[in-house]
Amino acid sequence: MTSTIILKGGTVLYHDDADNVTALKDTDVLVTGNLITEIGKNINVPPGTTVIDCHGKIISPGFIDTHHHMWQTQLKGRHMDETLLEYMASGNPQSFNYTPEDMFWGQLGGCLEAIDAGTTFVLDHSHSIYTAEHATQCLAASSASGLRLIYAYSAVSIPLTSWTKDSIMLSSDILPAWSLDQLEALATSQPFGNGRVTIGLGFDFFFLPREIIIGIFNRFRKAGVKVITCHVSKNAVCGTGSIVTLLHEYGLLGPDIVLSHATGLTPDEHALLYSAGANVSSTPTSEAQMGLGWPVALHSGVHGSLGVDSHAFCESSILSEARTLLLLARQEGNLKLLERGEFPQRLVARARDAFNLATVGGARALGMEGKIGRVRVGYLADLVVVDGRSPAMSGVAEWDPVVAVLGHSSVRDVETVIVDGVVRKKDGKLVAVELEGGERLGWEAVAEKLATSREEVQERIATVEVGLAKKLLMGMWHIDENKIKAVA
Repeated sequence: MTSTIILKGGTVLYHDDADNVTALKDTDVLVTGNLITEIGKNINVPPGTTVIDCHGKIISPGFIDTHHHMWQTQLKGRHMDETLLEYMASGNPQSFNYTPEDMFWGQLGGCLEAIDAGTTFVLDHSHSIYTAEHATQCLAASSASGLRLIYAYSAVSIPLTSWTKDSIMLSSDILPAWSLDQLEALATSQPFGNGRVTIGLGFDFFFLPREIIIGIFNRFRKAGVKVITCHVSKNAVCGTGSIVTLLHEYGLLGPDIVLSHATGLTPDEHALLYSAGANVSSTPTSEAQMGLGWPVALHSGVHGSLGVDSHAFCESSILSEARTLLLLARQEGNLKLLERGEFPQRLVARARDAFNLATVGGARALGMEGKIGRVRVGYLADLVVVDGRSPAMSGVAEWDPVVAVLGHSSVRDVETVIVDGVVRKKDGKLVAVELEGGERLGWEAVAEKLATSREEVQERIATVEVGLAKKLLMGMWHIDENKIKAVA
């Protein structure tokens, strides 16, 4: 029997075809199965329907995260004071110290933290796969979590065969045949998790020969990967070569490409991306912390969206990223005038622009426009209900519900989260998840498993020397140590 849910009497944030958002007050939303089937006032309630009272609450599209490394939960707190170079030595390689079981709990914790914050869809760039079982456990956790997710399967960024206090050894097998075969098998057998979890490709190995790169992209597009995602940023750590130009010259740019960051690029490079329909995921918090430059998602001529990047050093909230992006975009624009002794007449970008990046912009980037990102009849039921009468929201929710959600709400105000027609957060608390085999775990039990896993991962991390990883990285990436300077 098909389940039905009705959200009664809320303020619905409704996007028209031009992405304008209208607040429809005292409005119901009916969900049948995994689809939104009716929006209107005083909808008749079918027998057996679950009724969620939304009076005084705001009904929003679910938020969409287009760049995240979900496995890193056990590393939370370790990297908040680190630059990109420091993190790439101390954090990124730590999948070496994860067992497949650690991957499961890290992935599950990351997915549930995202749902808790109102995120309903994530592009997960999983650069952590040391064995086939690592990937299998990440997929199992993603499926169990209830989140909608593209699992962008990626070989390990810095693959190691050994790492101790005294030595570190880089693997010569950058793209193991078993991993490419597993990715192809997953791509041809998707979806997973009752249709919510699909397969993408994560790729950052642009030093490889042209024919190999083209062959990989073509192989996995043919196999059916949904999205190909790559890290791109030009600076003294990542280098100044043009990956965008390379992709263009190889004939690989297209609307299924999502480039995370895309900072430090020239106008010509951005023009190539825009004309090809390629997408950009800005992660404002990590970009500000790690020295990647101004985020670009709100710039003109950019198909923009938003990502968290890593919940190891910031909260897993796309609304927080949208607020940060809006402030940084305004600061960037203001500084250009202030440095000339002038003053801004009006602010760069509006709150609704940032809200749209968190919803319809993310849907477009992930090839899901027309299916998610809007509260619209016929769309998949990925919905968030935000309390409009909390201390933070009272007053502003009545004035402008979009501004209220974007500028004033927090995770505490996210009362209900529905993904694919299933309630995953209710009355402000995560709903228990069901693991393979039927075992159900509430958040407290998941947190206990995570705590045990974190302790075990930390014990392994204590046996390695991070300085060796930094030295290895600087050699691999040809980083000029003379360009790494203290901030004045």
